[in-house]
Amino acid sequence: MPLNIPSEPLSIRVEPLGYFYGLPITGTMVMFMVELLLFGILFIAVSKFRVEKPGKFQILVEMIFETIQGLIKQISGSDEIAKRVLPLITSLIILILTSDIVLTFLPFLSGFTYEGATIFRSHTNDFNTTFALAVISVVAAQIFSVIKLTPFNYIFRYIKVKQVVLSFKKGIKEGFMSLIDAFIGVLDIISEFAKMISLSLRLFGNMFAGELLQGVLMSIFAIALPLPIMGLSLLSGVIQAVVFGSLVTSYLAGALSENI
Repeated sequence: MPLNIPSEPLSIRVEPLGYFYGLPITGTMVMFMVELLLFGILFIAVSKFRVEKPGKFQILVEMIFETIQGLIKQISGSDEIAKRVLPLITSLIILILTSDIVLTFLPFLSGFTYEGATIFRSHTNDFNTTFALAVISVVAAQIFSVIKLTPFNYIFRYIKVKQVVLSFKKGIKEGFMSLIDAFIGVLDIISEFAKMISLSLRLFGNMFAGELLQGVLMSIFAIALPLPIMGLSLLSGVIQAVVFGSLVTSYLAGALSENI
């Protein structure tokens, strides 16, 4: 039987379970489908909420959404901006939290393998997924910026040819100063790509290290300390979800509040 539950530590490399018309199918994709199913069940449950008779589950969900909305408003400093970015930020935070909650309370899932490949792997422990989330976040900020500034002004925010030409018309000193400003514009382009790397590496590194540490500690103290270890892992996941959402919120708020 190729299906087993080994005790090897979690590996950074994501081995494919198989291929579908040349597309590799990984444990990350399988876990993501499980989480989508959980999302579907949650949304169905939320859609049946009744305001006149709120239950404990409804109150809990509303508290979570209100907390996220308050965090976004505090970071952005604007109700209008908070309403515009709320769906994206909430989705990102809940997506990260769901992944952490599933593998915190069901840690044995990461031990199931098929022909040496992990069947259920948290998507936050796969750099491909965290990088994709970072790219989506930064690209969304750029789209908001284009809408805010118009495409023409957005391009010349980074490529400051117009500013250089106008500055040289005023004088040599102003022209050379504008060249420095133009070079800073090039650095701004590089910084946008750097945001993708920093966001993805921060989330991936912390979540991967957290799950690896949890697996090691539970293998040593499986009888004495299971609940504290699980609680620590859950707390770490909540913190990383909030940090990731806060950083993305700051990027989006900056794009929506900038002027020409």
